[in-house]
Amino acid sequence: MTESDKLFGHHPLSNRTTELLTLYVQDAVEHARYDFQMGRKSVAIAERAGLNIIHEFAVPDAELSFTGRAAPGVREAWANRFDQMHLLQAFCGEEYHLVRDDFLSCLGREDHDCSASVQCCIAVKQG
Repeated sequence: MTESDKLFGHHPLSNRTTELLTLYVQDAVEHARYDFQMGRKSVAIAERAGLNIIHEFAVPDAELSFTGRAAPGVREAWANRFDQMHLLQAFCGEEYHLVRDDFLSCLGREDHDCSASVQCCIAVKQG
């Protein structure tokens, strides 16, 4: 299984953008829509399912988990991702475009840093 972890973990963002994204992530979990911290939980989930963990590792990902200025295609992919996140748009309301623009601006900065990761867990059925 391969899952992202802390998808919105990109910095520097304004305090308001960070607050809204954090609240959105919490709301998604509370309403069982998605867990944006699933990557870190994949090993435990596989073990609870009775699987034997063969290997776990972070996958290098130039779009979801990188530092420094994003390539133009990466910023475009993120813009498209944000445009398709209708629940995020509804959650942020009138502030959605501020959140989106702040996030995309962050990706274009030389001092962009990322705490997001893409986690892979390879597991097989025991016995």
